[in-house]
Amino acid sequence: MSLNYASLICAAALTVVAVSACNSDSSSSRPATDDELMQYLVGSNLRFGMAHDLIRDTDTITQTCLFGSRYRDEWDDETDAFLGYWDREQEILLPPHAELECLSWRWNDDLIPVKTNGSELAERAMDEIERVFNRHVFDRHSIANVPDDEIDAGIIVSMGTSPVPDGADPRAFCANVAVGPNDLSPISNNIWQDDASYEIDFPVFINLGNPDCSPNLNIVIHEFGHAMGLEGHFPGFGMGGAISNNFWLVLFSLYNNPPGTREQDLLLHRPFGF
Repeated sequence: MSLNYASLICAAALTVVAVSACNSDSSSSRPATDDELMQYLVGSNLRFGMAHDLIRDTDTITQTCLFGSRYRDEWDDETDAFLGYWDREQEILLPPHAELECLSWRWNDDLIPVKTNGSELAERAMDEIERVFNRHVFDRHSIANVPDDEIDAGIIVSMGTSPVPDGADPRAFCANVAVGPNDLSPISNNIWQDDASYEIDFPVFINLGNPDCSPNLNIVIHEFGHAMGLEGHFPGFGMGGAISNNFWLVLFSLYNNPPGTREQDLLLHRPFGF
């Protein structure tokens, strides 16, 4: 089943960058509507440009999607006033003419290389994702014996390297996805590059566990969701539970739309049985 939404805006309020996973097996009890599911997909994943013109009043700038690799914002240091957006050629784009688009990003349609470093939970998480997708998703062999620091692209499972900020509850930082072990930098930092192709094509680390917390299967599946492109939490994915039907519907939809799909062209897809 697929649905097209041409008028939904990028929901910036939903794009809270996730640096920790939920520590609960519970899931959201209320199924999301199709409109809500599309908003979750847009808010969690889309990162490039602006969907529509900026809206500005005397005090507030409302942006409909976070800007990304092709553009950067410019502020007046003295007045803190917003001036506009710069493109790659350093030409400024001023509202209301900054019609920059929100675009999706993910791994391409080839099998995603994964090095589990012996994690049984990672193997089980991949099994469950492939069961829901009803196809092979992961390449479990090509980088299995490659040293972590020599992997050019792929998901690397790292054990015991989920960092805990000073003073934080270790149970709230039981696992995370980042650009390296013991790191909190989101993988979208690498997507926001001038040569970005809207595809994840670099090393992505799933950091599992710290000395005071060991993740369960649902948390590991949750972190694979982050590693596959769902950066922001939404109800049923880090809000009200680690995973839920909402999570599966959003992740499945992301991987049934090509990388670089415009917001207005996104289709909502449902895996068999959902």
